[in-house]
Amino acid sequence: MNNEFYFCDARRGLASLAAQGRCVQLCYIDPPFLTGRDFGAYADRYASLEDYYDMMRAVLQGIYA
Repeated sequence: MNNEFYFCDARRGLASLAAQGRCVQLCYIDPPFLTGRDFGAYADRYASLEDYYDMMRAVLQGIYA
């Protein structure tokens, strides 16, 4: 077994692995914290708290899929 590391958006990366019939054994996520700020590389803004929860729910479900 080879160890592989991916640096990517968790939702896209996990979806790609699932489409290949693969899964993860360990996933480190550094989620946004809903600060409402723009950090240059990304904006930590969501239309609502529910939108933020929906995004986090999708990531966590992808990890456990």
